[in-house]
Amino acid sequence: MIPLLNGFNACQQCGDCCKTPCDLIPSDLPILLKHFDTSLPEFFKKNLIALIIASPQYSDEVLMMVPVRVGPTGERTKKLLSDSEYLNTPGKCIFLVENKCSINNFKPYGGRFLECSKITGSVSIQLRKSQYFAYWVNNQHLFELIFPGYSKIFHELTRIFKTKNEIREQQKAKTSEYNQLHQEQVNIISKNIYPLFNNSGPENGFPVLCD
Repeated sequence: MIPLLNGFNACQQCGDCCKTPCDLIPSDLPILLKHFDTSLPEFFKKNLIALIIASPQYSDEVLMMVPVRVGPTGERTKKLLSDSEYLNTPGKCIFLVENKCSINNFKPYGGRFLECSKITGSVSIQLRKSQYFAYWVNNQHLFELIFPGYSKIFHELTRIFKTKNEIREQQKAKTSEYNQLHQEQVNIISKNIYPLFNNSGPENGFPVLCD
């Protein structure tokens, strides 16, 4: 018989929830760096990747940090992915050891929310990427510590997104000006940001989530 916890089934340590690693917010980093006694660039290199996420509210995109996903034969996910690519990549969280969270006592923000249907029954709490966007939009400078030169690229993207949003508000989203800006956005991500992390261009173009 499975023990109960507050009226629900206790964790069965099946590891299913950690097949999709929980997301970080900037305030998670100091305690992780202290625990592993390392610097942000080194910790990122070993344990994290960056996701490109979008916020329709801001009509913008930013990078956020999430744990590396480890595949069945030990292969790791690339250092930069779109959110949809990450979710569709098979594997498990790098911090999952013998089906237990190895950083459970100070697990990241996303992991502090219950998402296991085996525990909650029909209840499941899912955090939206727009929530993470709010945390990361003002902390893009952290990526400058990892990859010097990122801030300049990010500011250029911000300028493009702002202009696109102004055009969209004027209900002229199908104009040639808007399409040109969108292509600039795709080119910057594909030719500048992607190689900065993965040292190669995208195989079949890079999906941009904003539109």
